[in-house]
Amino acid sequence: NPEEGVYTFDEYFGPLFDFWVKQRGKRVAFGVMSQSMHGRRKYVTPQWVFDKGVPSVQHTGLYVDEQIDPVFWDDRYLDRMEDLIQKLGEYLDGKEGLEFVDMRSIGEWGELHLQRWTPQQLGATGFTHTKYVMAYRRMIDAYAKAFPHTRIFLNVGGHKHHTINDYAALRGCHFRQDGLKPGGASYDCGQWLYKPYARRGVICNFEFHSSYAGSIEKGWSPEESIQAGLDAPVSYMNMNWFGGTTVRKAPEEARRLLVEAAKRLGYRFVVTKLMHLPQLHVDGQCPARVPLVSTWRNDGIAPCYESFGIEWTLLDAQGSVVASELTFPETPTTHWWPGEEVEVNDNE
Repeated sequence: NPEEGVYTFDEYFGPLFDFWVKQRGKRVAFGVMSQSMHGRRKYVTPQWVFDKGVPSVQHTGLYVDEQIDPVFWDDRYLDRMEDLIQKLGEYLDGKEGLEFVDMRSIGEWGELHLQRWTPQQLGATGFTHTKYVMAYRRMIDAYAKAFPHTRIFLNVGGHKHHTINDYAALRGCHFRQDGLKPGGASYDCGQWLYKPYARRGVICNFEFHSSYAGSIEKGWSPEESIQAGLDAPVSYMNMNWFGGTTVRKAPEEARRLLVEAAKRLGYRFVVTKLMHLPQLHVDGQCPARVPLVSTWRNDGIAPCYESFGIEWTLLDAQGSVVASELTFPETPTTHWWPGEEVEVNDNE
């Protein structure tokens, strides 16, 4: 959005979707940051936004001496952010290969906190907790409206921002948190937040605190970080240990850990028992019944967020389908909790 009313989505997203989706068969997720200490420019949010009257504060970045950042709870900023979100939705919602969208329009890196803001800056810009909550509600509403066919994730915060998390869940959004390391992710959100909300249909996502090399330098065990993440009901684990190309050169141990983690993420339904009659009577005159009682277990670490039916097929000696039957379990698959077994009687 380099100037008011101008959007260069094709220039940015076109090559990404061509390479990752069309050529590699992968999927794309993204977020738009309005403040980032890693930005290498004076303006992370475009300068024209401030020229139009959006108030700002000055910060020092990691790579630049001066960064100008917007006052997120100001209505003039939110008006322009809503315009951008609407246009993003018109361009991307339902696009083939789009996995999810991160809401990153407020806070440092869009992560619900104001790390570089001083008390003086907060006071001078009229910050209150209520204004912050209301700003987030406007952003959440804008994303929910613009992306009705796309999963939306909110980077969650600690207990003091829990009302924002809860509102996002009510609006059909999902949860993401970074800072995953040995001992768990930031704010211990995998325990007090993810576990109850996962059973309410909220999909949960973790991102590592540091790269693989950075974790080793800090003395953090990569295996312990993985295990800490798998203690929560997560369906995604952002693999930011490596970049999209450097993962091909990852150490074998790192690749093993990631593959093993991928096998456990989300839900995994397996049949643990199948009961049927030892013999069936078929006379070619009357339809025969094949009574089945199956027992299923969710071997994943998260609930299932879709309501599935079960389709049984009967094959002949040549492997051709001679009969099929679709049934729906009495206990919906969204309630097949991790580690629990569910019996399905298909003879009713």
